[in-house]
Amino acid sequence: MSRLDRLSTYMAMAEIIANRATCNKARVGCVVTDGWNRIAGVGYNGNPPNMPHCSDLGCVIVDGRCISTLHAEVNALLQIRPRSPIVSYTVYCTHSPCLTCLKIGVSLGVSHWYYLTHYEDLLRDGFLEWYNNNTSELNHIKLMRVKKIGENTYAPMEHPERP
Repeated sequence: MSRLDRLSTYMAMAEIIANRATCNKARVGCVVTDGWNRIAGVGYNGNPPNMPHCSDLGCVIVDGRCISTLHAEVNALLQIRPRSPIVSYTVYCTHSPCLTCLKIGVSLGVSHWYYLTHYEDLLRDGFLEWYNNNTSELNHIKLMRVKKIGENTYAPMEHPERP
């Protein structure tokens, strides 16, 4: 058995972590690594501490979205303990980020964001374009869709339909 590459390792972990999600609408998992490829945080979507879970009482849906849960990305990014001001982070997530999660990631120094399942978010796409056009290339964030090509094996999509 050959050794998994980092992309496959962390994407497979994100898919496993998604099984802990407590929201009935979507099961999302996320792994964040630092610039040394060490795990800095993991998360899944679920309600804040001391609140009942959607899986127990049902989701609170507004405009087609569950508003009672924290996104997996937020739960993972909340665990980051910056080790150095130069450190950048990479996110491996089962779903593409919403605008708010992307902005939180940018604020914390995320430079690469890999995701498996895409959903439309024109505000996020507009922000990403604006951000990358108005910052130095060193600060750009790369949002990359991946595909599953085998059991626990993933690869970046060469020509994704969207970012």
